[in-house]
Amino acid sequence: MHDRHTFAQLSGPLADAFLAGPWNETALVIRAGQVLEPPPAWIDSLVRAVLAAYVRRPGDRPRELAAYIDLQLREMRPVPGAPAPRVRRWLVAELAMGRRPWPVPEIPSVGALAEYLGLEVGRLDWLADAKGLERTVAGEKLR
Repeated sequence: MHDRHTFAQLSGPLADAFLAGPWNETALVIRAGQVLEPPPAWIDSLVRAVLAAYVRRPGDRPRELAAYIDLQLREMRPVPGAPAPRVRRWLVAELAMGRRPWPVPEIPSVGALAEYLGLEVGRLDWLADAKGLERTVAGEKLR
């Protein structure tokens, strides 16, 4: 039997799958089938709801899409006796920049940003300090 916890675990992987390629009903259903095992009976209705809410691909808003999918999944009624779907594969979303109020170049990925800045991706990652390692360093040796 499906429960709310099961559905909550599916929204992120489904959002990434939906954003991993073309934005049309057939492609979204196929990618959802690649991600979930077994493919649930409700996937077609979920895809139609997502496409009705997002006419254009929300590549700049993956968390918003995941939250919308989560809301839709909470409304779904599980099919009695059907096995709960599980994530068998996680697809990588193709993200995009949001609207740009200033004239800046479109930089859709970390790799593109590194190239624009003339850096290697590893160097950019070190400079960004995404893990916050530098905030706890007392000495200035590495700075």
